[in-house]
Amino acid sequence: MQLETIYDTTPVALCMIDRQGRLVMSNKAMAQLMDDTLSDAPESHIADLMPGCWHQVLAAFALADTGAAIPSREIVWRKRCYDTHSVPVHDASGNVVGLSVTWVDITERRRAEQKLASANAILQQHAQHDHLTGLFNRRYMDECLSNAITNALDEQFPLSVCLADIDYFKRYNDTYGHQAGDQCLRRVAEALVGARRQSEDNVSRYGGEEFLVILPRTDSAGALAMAERMRQSINALRIPLAASPTGYLTISIGIATLSECSMVTEDRPLHIIASGVINQADTALYAAKRRGRNGVVAAAAVQRA
Repeated sequence: MQLETIYDTTPVALCMIDRQGRLVMSNKAMAQLMDDTLSDAPESHIADLMPGCWHQVLAAFALADTGAAIPSREIVWRKRCYDTHSVPVHDASGNVVGLSVTWVDITERRRAEQKLASANAILQQHAQHDHLTGLFNRRYMDECLSNAITNALDEQFPLSVCLADIDYFKRYNDTYGHQAGDQCLRRVAEALVGARRQSEDNVSRYGGEEFLVILPRTDSAGALAMAERMRQSINALRIPLAASPTGYLTISIGIATLSECSMVTEDRPLHIIASGVINQADTALYAAKRRGRNGVVAAAAVQRA
């Protein structure tokens, strides 16, 4: 009687299911889980009460018959989540005649885990993206560049990077104010993203008014075409800038291609290769600035000069 009292009053839902699917024993917590429908039914079948769970009961019986351990399973029932654990019940001959099932309500735990996962996703978003433009930030793009270089070297395909800088941006801020400057950065970022030809092309705000574009599987000719496409997309915005010789906002772009960089050797660490690619693109960018801005220069041209 003491054991029956403990069984019936424990807050954890408990039940026993025979091989025909009948609930031959259940406690009050199980009745509450089933909205007290068990007390009104002379003979309750799990297949009728919880048809979505019957196949799991059959699977548990099949495992029990082989002597294998029955894993815990999560079951969603009436918008609540339960962790269920089944233990086989044997007769005197050792045959499996039923399952003793424990139902633990883990709904609140799952909700807390979902909130934590959402919070972590937001933190990850902030860690990887620039808050002003929504583009990838420099720290994350440094990781992306290292990964892209590894893939390019392993698979022997070309990789190019474009380093773009807004021309006369300090004058823009001085003339129109920093709020207008922020809006200008957003418009430039949107135009650069819109100019991409393939989804794997990554665009980031690399610092201030600089943007980095990683172009996997793109050789020098393809990078030049892409850079020119980006340059023209900014020109098409026709953002007024009286301090510019053109009268509107423009960008200058420097290009470096991995297969043409002299630092690519087997004994060089990955971060050194990445730094070399960025340095060559930066050198090409300033060559474009010296040539009058609003232009595109490739690192190979710099090397020949």
